[in-house]
Amino acid sequence: MKTSVIRFRVADFLKQHPPFNELTEEDLLSLAASGRVIFHESEEYLFRQHQPLGPALLVIQQGSVEILNETPRGEELRDMLAEGDILGGERVSGSTVYAYSARTASDVILYSIDAASIEKMTAHNPGIARYLAAHFSIAERNGAEARRANVLRRTTWLEAAGPSDNLLRGRRLITSPKMPVHEAAEIMSRANRDWVAVVDVSGAPLGLVTDRELRNRVATGYVSPNSPIEAIMNARVPAVPPGLGSAAYLVTMMHNRCRELNITADGSPNARREGVVTDSDLSLFTGVNPALLLLQVVEATTVDDWKRTLEQAEVIVADGLAHHSNVDLSGMVASAFLNATAEAMIRRAQAELEVAGWPAPPIPYCWLLFGRAARGEALLPMQPEIGVVYDDSASPAGSVAQEYFSAVLETSIAYFTSCGLPASVGLTAEIKSIRCQSLAAWKDFFNACIADPIGNAVYQTRTLFDFQPLLGERSLGRDLKKTIGLALQQSDSFIPILANDTLSNLPPLTFFRGLVVELDGVQRDTLDVETTALDPIADAARVFALATQNLEVTNTLERLHCAADAMPESRAIFQEAAQAFRVAAYQQALAGFRGEGKSAVIRPSALGRYDQRMLKAAFDSIQRLLELSSKIFENAA
Repeated sequence: MKTSVIRFRVADFLKQHPPFNELTEEDLLSLAASGRVIFHESEEYLFRQHQPLGPALLVIQQGSVEILNETPRGEELRDMLAEGDILGGERVSGSTVYAYSARTASDVILYSIDAASIEKMTAHNPGIARYLAAHFSIAERNGAEARRANVLRRTTWLEAAGPSDNLLRGRRLITSPKMPVHEAAEIMSRANRDWVAVVDVSGAPLGLVTDRELRNRVATGYVSPNSPIEAIMNARVPAVPPGLGSAAYLVTMMHNRCRELNITADGSPNARREGVVTDSDLSLFTGVNPALLLLQVVEATTVDDWKRTLEQAEVIVADGLAHHSNVDLSGMVASAFLNATAEAMIRRAQAELEVAGWPAPPIPYCWLLFGRAARGEALLPMQPEIGVVYDDSASPAGSVAQEYFSAVLETSIAYFTSCGLPASVGLTAEIKSIRCQSLAAWKDFFNACIADPIGNAVYQTRTLFDFQPLLGERSLGRDLKKTIGLALQQSDSFIPILANDTLSNLPPLTFFRGLVVELDGVQRDTLDVETTALDPIADAARVFALATQNLEVTNTLERLHCAADAMPESRAIFQEAAQAFRVAAYQQALAGFRGEGKSAVIRPSALGRYDQRMLKAAFDSIQRLLELSSKIFENAA
C-alpha cells in the first residue's frame, strides 16, 4: 500500500481519539508521517518495567494491552488498555524509564509516533498537555504542561479576583469610638457608604457600624443619636489579610456568619486596619452572594424556606465546580450551607417541642455532626449524620433526656426528608442505634471500640470517630476527643486493625471499553465512587490522623496534608491520594448535579476519555495509599 494512503488512514484514526482530536489536519498528517505501523502477537512484551523510554509514543489501533507491575511476588495487573490508548507517555512527568511493563493480551496493531514531534505540538496546543498529564500522572505536576492545560478549562466564581488592595485602602472611612452616632451617620451619608469603621488611636480596628446597626438600634429608639458610636458598633468583625481572592473572603464570612471583614496589615485583629470588604463588594466580582444566602438559611423556619434556600445553595455550589481543583472550596461552601440548615432545623424542632409543653431538659448538651458532614465533604445535598451528647451526671434526667433528644432528632430528619434530601449512605443501623447518648455512654462506646475493635465491630461505626460540635455546649465534644486520645495511648491493636479494615473497600482495576474492571476481573457498567474511591481514601486518612492523635482535624484533604508533613518520605503518595480524592469527589458531584439521582454511582461509558484517564490514575493512587497504610501499621502491630 502506498505510504501516502497509510498516512491518511493513521491520521483518520488518530483524530477520533484524544488528545489527537485537538490537532489540525495538517498537524495530524505530519504526526502520522513521523511514525510507522507495528504488529505484535498475543503475549508479547512491548517493553519492560524500568527499561529506558523509547523515542516514540505507541497508540493502540487494535487489540488490548496489559500494564503489569513486576514485584518480588510476581506480576500484578495494574491496567488494561484498548483502542486509542497511549503507551510510553511517562516522559510527561519527567521520567526517563517505563513505570510498568506492557504485554499484549491479544494480537495488537500499534501506531508508533515520534515523541519529540508531539512535545513540539504541546507548545501551542494546551489540550494535548492536559490530556497527557491526566493520562500519566494524577498529580498533574506544576510544570509548564499543567499550566498550559489550565488555559482550556472555564473559570468559576470560586476563582474570581477580589477588590484590589488599592481600592480597599482608597475607601477608608473611619471614626473614633467616642464620636456621636449622628455625626458618624452624617459621615456615612456624605461618603455614600453603608459602613464606617471604628478604630483606636493606632489605627487598629475596634468595630464596625453598618446601616443595619443604625436601623436596628438607633431608628428603633433603643440608642440615642447622641450616644457614642461604640454603643452600637459590632466589635466581632473578623480580621483577614489583604490580597485574598473573593472566594476566600466569602468562605470566611460564611464560617463566621457575617457580611463584612476587616482587612488588616497581617490579618490579625490588632494590626492596623487597611480597609473593609463586604459581601456586596465581592458579589460584584463573583456574581453570587453565598454569605447573604447563608444568613437566610439560618433565619429560615419553614420547610418551604429551607427548600428554596437549599435549591439556591445547590446552584451556587454547582456553578463553582468546573474542575477537580475547585473541590476544596466547594466543599467548604456546601458544608456551610448544610450545617446552617441542620442547626436551623434542630432549633425549630426544639421550639416546636417547647410549644407543645416539652422543653429541653436543664442539662448541658451538644449536637454533633458525624461522617461526611463533619469532614466537610458533602458536595451534594444530603441529610447530615447528626447525633447528640448530653451530660446528665448531675441530674436524674436519664430516660427523659434520651426520649427528648430522640424526638428532636426525628423531627429534624423529617424536615430534611420533606426538603427532598436523601439519607446519608454512611448512616448504618449501628450508628442509628447509638447516636443519642449521654456523655458517659459515649465515653464507654469509644473506650470499648478502641480496647476491642473486633469485638465491637468498629468498622461499622468508624465514621463516628469523625465528629464536630454543631450546636450547644462544645466543651462536651472536646471532652469526648480527650477520652479518645487517652484510650488511643493505651491501645496497641486499634490502629493496626483499623488500618487493615481499610482494605475492605478497594478501588477497581481500570476502565476497559466503557466498563469497570474489578480486581477479580468482574466487569460492571457502573462505578460506585463512594465505596470504591472516596471511602477508601477517607478511611486511610482517618487511620493516619488517629495514629498521630490529631483529633481536631477531620477533613480528609487536611488529614492527608498533615500526614505528608509527618511522613515527608511518603509525601508524594499523600499528595497523589489528595488529588485522587478531588477527582473522585468532582465526578460524583457532576453525576448528581446532572440529575442522576444525587447518586455516587456513575456510568464510565458516559465519561469522556480524559475523565476516564483521571479516574484510572486515581485508582492507582488510592491503591498506593492503602498499601502504604497497610505496610506501616502492619509492621507496627
